[in-house]
Amino acid sequence: MSARNVIMSSTLSNLILFIFTLVNICKTNPIVTTRFGQIKGTTGNYSDHKYEAFLGIPFAEPPLGHLRFQLPKPLNPTWSTPYEAVNFKDACIQRRESYFNFNISEDCLYLNLWRPESAGKHDGELLPVFYLIHGSGYIKKSGALPQNQGDVLAATQNVIAVNSNYRLGALGFAHGSRTSMPGNIGIYDTLIVLRWIRDNIRSFGGDPNRVTLAGQSAGSNMVTIIATLPNKFETQHLFSRLIMMSGVTINHMQADHVSTALSKTRLLATKVNCLSRFDQFESSGELSDETVDCLKKADAYDLLEAQFSEDVIALGNVEVAAFLPVYGTELITDHPMINHIKRIESIKDKPMLFGVEQDETTRYVSLSNISTMNDAYEFIKKRITKAIKGIKTDKIDYFYKFYFDDVDPTNSDEIKAKCVNFFNDMCFHCPSLILAEFFSQKSSNIHFYLNGYVGEVLAQDPGRPYGTLHADDIMFALGEPIRTYKNYTENDRKFGQLFSNLFGDFIKGVNFDDWPSIAVMMKDYESPQIIKKLDLPPMNVVFRNQEICMDWADLFNYSIPR
Repeated sequence: MSARNVIMSSTLSNLILFIFTLVNICKTNPIVTTRFGQIKGTTGNYSDHKYEAFLGIPFAEPPLGHLRFQLPKPLNPTWSTPYEAVNFKDACIQRRESYFNFNISEDCLYLNLWRPESAGKHDGELLPVFYLIHGSGYIKKSGALPQNQGDVLAATQNVIAVNSNYRLGALGFAHGSRTSMPGNIGIYDTLIVLRWIRDNIRSFGGDPNRVTLAGQSAGSNMVTIIATLPNKFETQHLFSRLIMMSGVTINHMQADHVSTALSKTRLLATKVNCLSRFDQFESSGELSDETVDCLKKADAYDLLEAQFSEDVIALGNVEVAAFLPVYGTELITDHPMINHIKRIESIKDKPMLFGVEQDETTRYVSLSNISTMNDAYEFIKKRITKAIKGIKTDKIDYFYKFYFDDVDPTNSDEIKAKCVNFFNDMCFHCPSLILAEFFSQKSSNIHFYLNGYVGEVLAQDPGRPYGTLHADDIMFALGEPIRTYKNYTENDRKFGQLFSNLFGDFIKGVNFDDWPSIAVMMKDYESPQIIKKLDLPPMNVVFRNQEICMDWADLFNYSIPR
């Protein structure tokens, strides 16, 4: 072969190699063109299901300096080169925990998006969208946590999945002034994400008119708030369906009145040496600009630790978090249940999916000190009086009798189990059923599930004696047994696929023909509520303790028509 031919052959080989490499790069790094410029993502697959991920997309200005405690400012960047959306960004400020391996920062307002590889490849075909607001008591976690990721759902269900960070704790929910520190900032962050989805999701092959707004735990509480916001916030066209997992904001433990919120923030300011001389003499009312300005300059980690002080938490109705959504404000004008009553028309005909765990509360209460009936009474008394200040003893006695009247006083295991049943009903089961029934007055497409499947791997945990725990459902629904395949059994993966299919069908608008919708509440309560117990196999069952839920509604003054 001549030197010329060798050179030509080498050149041709190099050209082929270059083209092959270029094609592979394009396959490895999908690029989407948006109104801001191009965004470069990454890819992955589960078995035969391929997906593309766009991670760490900014949706608001970094809330630093004078923007701390302020409403999020929409971001309108102009990218001249592709934005690298290939890694998760920092989580919002929170306490570090050994099993959350990510960095934290105040610069945390980023969203993550997953889509099937085929999305946007067919002209005119737009996929339904799933937006998840993560949970954990308004104080921790992020969109980067595996159980909150949407990769498996997008890949296996042919939908687009989105999640995001939002500001947490005092930085996200402390209220000090209607103008300079309005509170509910974490909720405002999620509203910006919903508007980002409306304005940009078409670029990714998503349908802005088919958005399922979903939340788990605190995220679910936020979903119920967003569902009935005042009309001036124009949120109703931002979502078409709702999923609420283990959390509704209708009881006194999930939101603070503005006066309570101000007391908490005042004490917080005292602990970080920010309370102005004026505010020291003014024991009520909004905080001065001087105090708020100092809080904006305070070290974020000092604020983080101060918010967990026992005396700050003691001002509220819950034992795990100080700063909650605040009502009596521009965003949440009245107690959330009153807002639901006033604005029930706003959710008219929106399909909804409610869900709870069989045993929501074991991980939140200590059962080691409970062995006698007297222990149980003190347990109930402590929980109810924490939620409702000044409650009369006869009310406490009524609930004690209901849950413990048929208990063997010598059986400590049975006593503990009844304590868990009581707390499940008080915090999760009854509030969720009550709100589902209330909304069913205007929406005929409302379904309710009880997760009853204890994963075969999870069952080895000694801390779950009574069944599924808080947050088991989202782990299965978003495909954790498929994501970390080797860590789970075949039955776990089978149930995970069942749960993902259920979510996928709901997001896509598939009718649940074998699963009755929640019926409108009847005055004499003769209509049994049929819910789906998710297990292997799933089955329709009658909701346990329907009647006591009405008594809980009366106790918390839910004002449900009967």
